[in-house]
Amino acid sequence: MQSSLERVLALFVRMTADGWDTAAPLTWAFYFVNSRKAPLLKIGAVLKDHRYTAGSLYQSEDGAWVLQVTKTEALTAENLHRRNQAFNDLAEHCGCELYDGWGVGKAKE
Repeated sequence: MQSSLERVLALFVRMTADGWDTAAPLTWAFYFVNSRKAPLLKIGAVLKDHRYTAGSLYQSEDGAWVLQVTKTEALTAENLHRRNQAFNDLAEHCGCELYDGWGVGKAKE
């Protein structure tokens, strides 16, 4: 995933304008995609050690495997940008074809 700090900053501005408290803990989801399951299992094990929760591991309609991991925490735009860069590196290190980005939701109370 190509990560741009400017784009992440703009998304945080838009989230704030839409009423999100971006300083509060939010549930962040991160996605990895690969043609084989094994590299995704390796990524899942690494991230579990960093207190991520495995959200799902499934095969998409095109046959690719998708791993979703989640973590509820407060992130700044700068933190999220660094996380994206680190996940690109992690995907490469584990032999995964793609770190596919992130999504966010309000944390459950």
